[in-house]
Amino acid sequence: EPAPKPHQPVTQTFLGPFLSYRYREKRQSTDPINDRRLETNAAILVQRSKDPQLFFTLPQSARPWVPHVPAVGTWESNEPTQRSSKPCTPVYAEPMTGPSRFGLRALLAILLCVVPACALSPTRIPPVILTPALVEAGSPELIRLNEVDEAVRIDGEWLGRKLQFFPSRDHRTWFALAGVDVENPAAPSTLQIHLHFSNNTTHDLTQTIEIHPAHYRTGVLTVSPKFVEPGPDELKQIAADSEIKAKVFATSAAEPLWSGSFRAPVHSPPTDSFGTRRTFNGKLASIHKGMDFRAPLGTVVRAGNSGAVVLARPLYYEGNCVVIDHGLGLYTLSMHFSRIDVHEGQHVSAGDPLGLSGATGRVTGPHLHWAVRWQNAYLDPAKLLRLNLSSVR
Repeated sequence: EPAPKPHQPVTQTFLGPFLSYRYREKRQSTDPINDRRLETNAAILVQRSKDPQLFFTLPQSARPWVPHVPAVGTWESNEPTQRSSKPCTPVYAEPMTGPSRFGLRALLAILLCVVPACALSPTRIPPVILTPALVEAGSPELIRLNEVDEAVRIDGEWLGRKLQFFPSRDHRTWFALAGVDVENPAAPSTLQIHLHFSNNTTHDLTQTIEIHPAHYRTGVLTVSPKFVEPGPDELKQIAADSEIKAKVFATSAAEPLWSGSFRAPVHSPPTDSFGTRRTFNGKLASIHKGMDFRAPLGTVVRAGNSGAVVLARPLYYEGNCVVIDHGLGLYTLSMHFSRIDVHEGQHVSAGDPLGLSGATGRVTGPHLHWAVRWQNAYLDPAKLLRLNLSSVR
């Protein structure tokens, strides 16, 4: 049953989330049935607009009651020559008093419009949260996007490396575990993130991330001359090792294999050695891209988190080496074992034994070298161990 002609539904446009407003006619009548029909709650579909003002289009008969129909902004009548700018405040829609088929029909129609619109349109653009907040060379970074349950896929790129996001269990938060290589210069960087929604729309969250310098030490070591100036046979072995490692790091599990925070592989005390510019036998050879633990010969070395063993064999510089793929390009490397107790292809859980520490490869004595690699970037293991990932997976 249509409403009386003078009392048309109210429409509006508002910049912001979906809200409901009411308009109740308080016109006097001697007909109680008509009074109920005139006491109409007009739930209003709020749409997104670039205009931050809220406009009501009201019939002439409704104008006396506009102060009782609060809304932020201004209101105007159907006649463009009459306009007011009385301030208003929003209120929520209330249930209609008394039976009114017009009110029920209007409310049903509005709900049918609002629900699909909410389902297909992202209602908010989330902030990008990086942990640690201070981004340094060599720093692992947990990238978090909260309240993005409408997204069906999120991807991006940072420092020339692809970002692979994965959702939380409730699909409301998305994460990516990434990092900055230890040799990356201190400079502004571009973090690109793209949110993809089921209605084929995309939101770009590209922003600039400042990379700060990390102050690492220098060190001087003396090792066997063959590790500084290898001969022809050693160079062949080094080249073969490089091919093996390139093949291992070329593929990674398409999903995170780790669960919870990472843990130290041994209980021995670590050294502050990551990022050290090392000079071997008087020649600058490399930057130390791992963390050394003072593990005596024969100390049990354990997996820092769950994953798949993708390498378990002796290499020239690394000695007996074990590499675990934790998924999405994240690896941990354990070197200089005296004995390896796992095999390639084996799945391990956090805390599982991998072997015994030793002094194989280029070393000055027994210890464990533990490295963290994301794609082709080497990250500070100490910072990864301090990163709280218990709420992520």
